[in-house]
Parts: sequence; C-alpha cells; structure tokens
Amino acid sequence: MATTTTTWVELPTELLFQIAKYLEPEDLAQFHLVCTRFKTIGRDNAVWQEHCFVGSSMYESVWLPRLQDADGGNQNNNNNVTVAQGTNNDPNQPPVNPQHITPHILMQMIANGNLPPGVHLPHGLIHHFAHGHGIGHPAMNHSLHQIQQQLHHNHHGHHPPLPQTGQTNTSDNDGSQADDQASEASNQDEDSPRNSHQERLRIRANWDPSYPDEDISWYDEYIHRHAPTVVNWFEPARRKDINDRWVNIDARGVALYRPGNALGDPAGDNTLLAISPLDDGGICIWDVNGTRGKKGSIWAQSKPGLLFVDGPQGDNSRASKRVDSGVTECVSVDNQRHRAFFAVQSHLIDVDLKTLSVVGCESFPWSITALSPANATVPLTIATSLGIHLHDYKSRPNTPTDHTEQVDTFSSIGAQFFYEQGLRNLFTDVPLPPYAPLAQPGPLSILHLQEPGSLADLSDDIYVAGRFSHILHYDRRTFPTMKDSIYSGGSLCGMTSSPYPFSALCSERRRRGQMSLDDIANSKSIPGGRTLIACGEYSSKGTLEIYGLSPNPDLSGKMEIAGHQNRYTASGSKLLSVVNHGARIAVSDANGYIKWFERDGFTEIRRVKIGHCEGRRSTGQGADEEPSVFERSALDDIARKILPTGPVEGAGDRRNVNDLLFWTGDKLGAVGFSTKQGTVPEDFFGEEGVADRERAEREERYADLVRTALVKHAEEARWLDGGMRSD
Repeated sequence: MATTTTTWVELPTELLFQIAKYLEPEDLAQFHLVCTRFKTIGRDNAVWQEHCFVGSSMYESVWLPRLQDADGGNQNNNNNVTVAQGTNNDPNQPPVNPQHITPHILMQMIANGNLPPGVHLPHGLIHHFAHGHGIGHPAMNHSLHQIQQQLHHNHHGHHPPLPQTGQTNTSDNDGSQADDQASEASNQDEDSPRNSHQERLRIRANWDPSYPDEDISWYDEYIHRHAPTVVNWFEPARRKDINDRWVNIDARGVALYRPGNALGDPAGDNTLLAISPLDDGGICIWDVNGTRGKKGSIWAQSKPGLLFVDGPQGDNSRASKRVDSGVTECVSVDNQRHRAFFAVQSHLIDVDLKTLSVVGCESFPWSITALSPANATVPLTIATSLGIHLHDYKSRPNTPTDHTEQVDTFSSIGAQFFYEQGLRNLFTDVPLPPYAPLAQPGPLSILHLQEPGSLADLSDDIYVAGRFSHILHYDRRTFPTMKDSIYSGGSLCGMTSSPYPFSALCSERRRRGQMSLDDIANSKSIPGGRTLIACGEYSSKGTLEIYGLSPNPDLSGKMEIAGHQNRYTASGSKLLSVVNHGARIAVSDANGYIKWFERDGFTEIRRVKIGHCEGRRSTGQGADEEPSVFERSALDDIARKILPTGPVEGAGDRRNVNDLLFWTGDKLGAVGFSTKQGTVPEDFFGEEGVADRERAEREERYADLVRTALVKHAEEARWLDGGMRSD
C-alpha cells in the first residue's frame, strides 16, 4: 500500500498556528519568510503579543514568582503571593508539599531543570517533549504521574501548604489572607491547571497596554522593544561660503510633513518629509523614509533669507533677526493645505510647501514661544511670552501678487510685501483679536486634545504648559476665557495625548498585577476618557506626568482629572520631549538619552544614547580606530525634540516603519530598530564633499596639536617663572 507524505504547506492553518506559538521569536521571524501563507501566520498579532508579554518586566517580576517556590514569600510586604517552586537544592530549606505541584508547574520545573534531588525523569519523557506532546496526551500524563509519585515518596515531614496558582493577595496587609488561601488550597487541587491558565491570562491583561479598539501591530512592538537600536543621521544642510568651501547650516526646529498625493508621485501616500528652518533663513526638506531618494537625504532646500524678520533684503546678521534657537516648537505643518508656519521672533511666517514661497506673515505684540500642531479643521494656537492667541489662517487673504515661483526661482519682492504688511498691522489703530493674557510668562507647549477614541479628530480643548505651576485649559468655543487648570508644580516643556482613558489608581494596581479581568475591562472603557501626558523638570530632575481626563457626571462641562507623576525614576535630568510611540511612551532627557516607558509612566522598557549608537560604522582600520570629527562632536548631543515617523492610523502591510525622529538643536537624525549600520553625514557626500570632510578633519587634528603645544608651552613658562622667583 502506497504511503502519502504531507508537506508543511499542506498542513491545516490551525495546526500551523499551534506550531508557530512554540517557536522562539528568532525562529518565528524566519518562519514567516517562507511564503505568503507562513507570513500571515508568522505575523499573527496574538503570537507576538505573547512574546512581548514574556519579554516584559511584569512577566519576570510578577508572573514568574508565581511559578516558583518562595518558601516564606508570604512574609514580603508586597501583594505578590508566590506559588510553590519545585526545586529544593538548598538542604536548609524544607521540601515543598507535592500535593500543591500541578502538572503545569511540574512542566515548568522540568523545563527549567528545577526538579529536587533524587527525582529521575521517566524513560521516554524527552521523546514526548521533542514531539510536542503536552498536558492531555496520555503518554505525557503517565510520565508526569510517575514524577509526582517520586516527589510524594521523597517528601517527609509536614509543612504548611503554600497558596495555589491563581490566588493573589490583593490586601495591603502583610499576608493577612494567607490563612484563608492555605485552607482553600486542598480543595482546589483538581482545578489548579485551569486556575493557573486563568491566572496567567489575568496577569497578562494587567500588563497589556492596548485598548479594545486600538490598532496595534505586536510584531512591530516586539521589534521596537527588543531589536538592536541604530542611529541614522540625516544629511546636513550645506552651502558654499565666499571661499567656495562647503559649510554646514544649523537646523532650528523640525516638523513632519505628509504630502499625500499632492506632489504627483505614486509613492505620495507613504511619503514622509521633515521640515526645518535653517540658520541662514532658508528652509530645508528631508526625505524621512526614503520613498523619494536615500533615507535621510535632502529633498529640497530654499535659497537663504526666506525667513528673516526684515525680509531677504534686510540686514539679518544679528541673531535677533532670525529664528530663535531657544524655541523648540517653532514650526508647524498643515498636511491638508500644504502650508508650514514658522515662528521668527514675534512674527508668524506662512509658507506654501508646494512652491517654498512666503504667502503670509502675521505679527504679534510679543515674541512667539510655541506653536500648536497645525490642522485644517481648527485654528492655529500661538503662545507668546505673555499671551495665548488663535490664528485662523484659512480666512486670511492671499498675496495680491502672483506667486508661481519654485524653489530655485524664489522672489524676494513678494515675501517683502508680507513682512512690511505684518509690521503695519501691528502698529495700526485696529485692536488685536481677542487673546488670553498670562499671569506668568513662559508658555512652552500647546496641545490640541483629540476626540475620545480618535487619533485624527480634534476636540475644542486646548492645553498650555510652560514655566508655571499649572497646565492651563481653554475651550476654543469660549476662548479667551480659561476653563480650568491642572496643578503640576513642575516646569513643563512638552505634552502629548492619547484618545483613550487613564486611571491613576487602576494603573498602579495593574503595575502590581492586582486587578481582575472585569476591572481591567471597565477601566479601559470609561466613556469619554482621554489621557494627557506631560514632561519637564521638577526639583532639578525629570518629571513624567500622566493625567486621566473624563467628563464630569454633573454635566458641568468640566473634566474629572486623576493623574500621577513620576519624579524619581523618569530621569536624573530634565525631560525635554515626550511622544506616544506605538504602545509605549518615549521621552528624551538632557543627558542625551531617549527612553521608552510602558503606558503607566513608571516601567522603563529600554533606552538609547543618541551619541553612542549600536550601529556605528567602521572604516576598516581596526578596533582601535579613532572616531571621526562628526562622531566626536555627536557624543554629547541631546534630543531636544522627538517625533514618531509611523502613520497616524494603520501601516497596512508595511512593518517597522515607525522610527523616532529627533532634533538636537542643530541637526536631525532618527533612531531605528535594525541590525544594519547607521548612516553618518559622510554617506551623503560626493567626492568633493568627502575631500572637504577629510580636509576639515586634518585641520581639526592640526588645531588640536597646536592647542596641546600652546598649553604645554604655557605650563613650562609658568614653571620657569616660579623657579626664577624662588631663586
């Protein structure tokens, strides 16, 4: 009789899913490269969510102790009640009660090699493991029963039974429920496997940072949590000086631009550009994700003088005429209307991104300190040193002149018209539009809060934070009247939000693994709940603050606010920027680190120092090669602003596209998650640029040599002068 052979591809999908669950992440990544069908199975969200949970700190600190014997663990003053561990290698420790070792715990003991001395594995057990036999298989159950008999035979003496898996002490007392749990343990032996599985699901639900309607790729989450990090530096903006030599121009801010199909390119839907004002008054546009050229390369650059306060024809040699380097939120982009707004001292310059030409200029009585993100559905909110203003640019008339010039044919005459018009409007007798005065100067961040459950739709809520103790809340419909405020006590410089609810009490209990499945579901479904996240400085340390906002049940229109602040473990220095990055919170600090936290704001996932990237390039000169001039200059860089580069809603079939863009104050880069080497500015230069870079490095080495010689000469002169005086 002929036999038939079944290939892997012919196996049922359900069976392949079960096989994929037992693969390690490295093997699973190779598994989904086989074919399209395996790719769908290998990127299953449930599989990668489980891997994310296994790699989390909660799995290690909360769940694993429940699988181990912590004899005397009930004496700890925390709420983690441990489960019997099978090992007893310490002769001073009493043996565990074999009645409380369930088949699931026994399987974990065998896998970890924690069987007590004198217990031998039955013949054929390894064979069952190799063939994937688990609990429920007759042969495996027989082998486990033999091991339990050995444990029972070797057990001597009587000891208080330990709590079963699935029993969690949620009391704040020192194990006040231990007696009740011990008395019930003997009645739950038959249900222990089921209880163990339910308890694991409960702990995982406590960790799970996602919300019911949230679209999260857990495959990307695992990459961002565990893959090597790499820093890709962008091509620097350059111009030739009077000596015909290339010089770098500092970038003075950054915002992201998603043009869609407006630029007439089939790749427009996936195109992401970075917009920056330059120190010479120009504008530079970078290709962030490489859809129009090399990733991180310059896509367009305007001529200098476009953003100078006195116009391109004025005297702009002084810093007071240029973009203020101390303003982080100095550029904002409207993706739908393809407009960019730049804060230059007390002027707001409106630029058409299709032509890189100035189409408007508005002047304010005080220096602009922050801009809100621009959106076509709401007016732009502008913070000056002493007031908050609304700017409805959609109702402003355009220039009477014909602005058809492109990047290389910029007309300074049209721009000059707007500069002069803005100054005239400031000194006319027409009163200023209504604005909200500030009792204390120094607003640094503006947030337009989303509608509940929506990432793209904005509500009428405006939040302002800065160098004052409160976060100010305005309603656009009743502006300029302040609606209410949130007391912080710190000096805040960055804000972001989430359209999902947050409860400080539930977050703290979840962080300790104490909430039930029903309580978790209720905490994630608070009607109208949203989350405000802020960062800054408190008592010379970093502060990461999370506030849950929910409608007040008395229908007064005010928000119920409940939050907590991480002012001890967030950072030893000031936090500079905060964003949502997938299912994590990303922050940058003044020590040069970018850190990722769980959504509780306390549990750190990982960190990277942008000046010490893992993907440093090698020139092939050996391990002792000296870093280049750029690498030395980047060692102390800090990320003043960070932005996620992933799509706003859904990435389709694209994966690992959500890098973290950062601005250091003079240049741009991005933190990626890959084993590839990172890029440096030299990668974008041609032969002429490389020659200039090599000449600059020679000049730098020569300057260091001369500096060292002068210092040595000065030391010798002081020594000789001291010796002559002593004689």
